[in-house]
Amino acid sequence: MAGYDKLHEDIKAGRVISAYAAEANGIAEAVSKMAFGNHLGVKIEHNVDPRDFFAAAWGDIVCEVPADQVGNLAITYTVIGEVTGDGVFHYGNTEITMDEGSYMEMESVQIKGVDSTIRTTRARIAARLA
Repeated sequence: MAGYDKLHEDIKAGRVISAYAAEANGIAEAVSKMAFGNHLGVKIEHNVDPRDFFAAAWGDIVCEVPADQVGNLAITYTVIGEVTGDGVFHYGNTEITMDEGSYMEMESVQIKGVDSTIRTTRARIAARLA
């Protein structure tokens, strides 16, 4: 539970903009719902292994963190990507536009319409509580 206490501390301190609990379809699903649900894009780091990215990730939390706050996080994390404003999901040689992912967005009521934060800075994405 210490990891969740640290995450709560990071959220209260404004070091975490948004967070999503990963589920059976892993980090890929969580990142997609977060990005497309907020009409943003995401670029996944080239070193993220697809076996980890698409594997079930029960208990992992994907967080959107302002780029200047990543080093200040109290939680243990791995940077897995970067939020962009282009409405495109970038991973390896694959790009999915928001229009292509719209069906997935409609399935994601957890994020859409809940978070009205206007983001003006690029952010890094971190995951995995210790």
